[in-house]
Amino acid sequence: MNGVTIRELMEMPLLKDARVISGFEGMDRVVRFIDIMEVPDLRGWLREGELLLTTAYSIRHDPSLLPEIVEHMAQAGAAALAIKPERFLHDLPEEMISVSNRYQLPIIELPAMIPYMDITHAVMEQVLDRQAALLRRS
Repeated sequence: MNGVTIRELMEMPLLKDARVISGFEGMDRVVRFIDIMEVPDLRGWLREGELLLTTAYSIRHDPSLLPEIVEHMAQAGAAALAIKPERFLHDLPEEMISVSNRYQLPIIELPAMIPYMDITHAVMEQVLDRQAALLRRS
């Protein structure tokens, strides 16, 4: 495996206050990349193994787009969606949770106080450490 599972990431001290809210059966999906969603149109640039971070700012006026985003992520083989809903959303649509569970794509609720930079650095450090270990073994 050349990445880190969602289950392993959730054990990181940095994410101790984060919680998986749906898609629990996908906890063994592998994260190989991390990116930040700035626009709601994800078609064509999602990658397999991608952990997508968002505050949902770009869809704050139309949160009904979230189920479609989760579906696109699942079809692309993305690893999970990590969202900070407090600032712009407050409530996540039930349909989003249903789509997440149907596709076994975890949705992680992040506390607002964790900066994206801290998350991206810590996650990519783990991913790169895992890839380096694989290279050393081969």
